[in-house]
Amino acid sequence: MRARAFKHDRIWGLVLIAFAPAQLLYLYFDVILLAPPDPDAPIAEFRALASDHAALIRWHALIPPINFLVLLLPASVALARRLRQAAPGSFWPEMVVPGSLLLSMTAVIGLQLFAVLGLVPVHELSDSAIRSAIMINAFLIWVVGSFAAALLAGSVSLALLHADPRPRMLVAFGLTAAGCGLAGQVWLVDGDFHGPLFGLNLLGRGLFLAWVVWAGIWLVRSPVSDERERASPGLTSLGRAVP
Repeated sequence: MRARAFKHDRIWGLVLIAFAPAQLLYLYFDVILLAPPDPDAPIAEFRALASDHAALIRWHALIPPINFLVLLLPASVALARRLRQAAPGSFWPEMVVPGSLLLSMTAVIGLQLFAVLGLVPVHELSDSAIRSAIMINAFLIWVVGSFAAALLAGSVSLALLHADPRPRMLVAFGLTAAGCGLAGQVWLVDGDFHGPLFGLNLLGRGLFLAWVVWAGIWLVRSPVSDERERASPGLTSLGRAVP
């Protein structure tokens, strides 16, 4: 039964890998097609965006629930299960699902707040309502979301420190992504969305996306152990003694 679960984990590893191109699709919608103004831009720019691209904003809001709730979160459950087997007794596998859940919730809720601009006629929204939605969106995505991404990558990497064999490069890359994500929080000091401090936050999120692919590859390629073979190494899978 356990071996079958681990074989299914390989499928979830492919799902985890698929999260990266799905996020790139979202970034194409967000950065290229929609190109929203900075959160501290004048309200008039957001009203113009909502008037010109209401339908695109609605489509844009559909991608995060699929990416995070259908791809990342279930795959993270499988990743945590595999880590418990690879690193028995480690505390860090227990933090994988909470980190993934926090990241998923901040992404979905934050983007749905932004979607209000496409769901509600913009003339019915007050300036304060628009500003509040945009600033909460920015806080969830770039503060809470960056912390959650660092928690997820860091938890997996720290758990793998206890694995045998230890994937050293994956661990180092994950800790680097987590470190950049946490260090990138200092951009709150100046709040400049174009400054070098915010660039560190962006670097952490980019490294996190690349790390997700690497973690998915590890989940696909990590060895599968059959509980019966571990208990009786002298028997084949058919129950006959090995000569």
